[in-house]
Amino acid sequence: MSKTVGRFRLPGGAARRRSPDRKAGSAAGLLALDTAAADPTIADHHRTHAVRAYFLEDVGDLDGARNEYGRAAWLTHSVPERQHLLRRAARLA
Repeated sequence: MSKTVGRFRLPGGAARRRSPDRKAGSAAGLLALDTAAADPTIADHHRTHAVRAYFLEDVGDLDGARNEYGRAAWLTHSVPERQHLLRRAARLA
């Protein structure tokens, strides 16, 4: 059984599966994001917080992810994007 995500078709549980390599990649992504976020032009951009939330969710820090999704939602000016981010945060509650 496969699942369609956006335009992509993923084989059987691949959409939700978290491999050790993926978690390691997300942990590395968090380190890289922290380094990049030292730049004040992106430090408080909503997408920086959304990406951090995604990585935190991936490594299992659901409270941290929920907080970052909420921060990203508060910072964005886009109503559809805000609704999406708030849904992601609520899903982690």
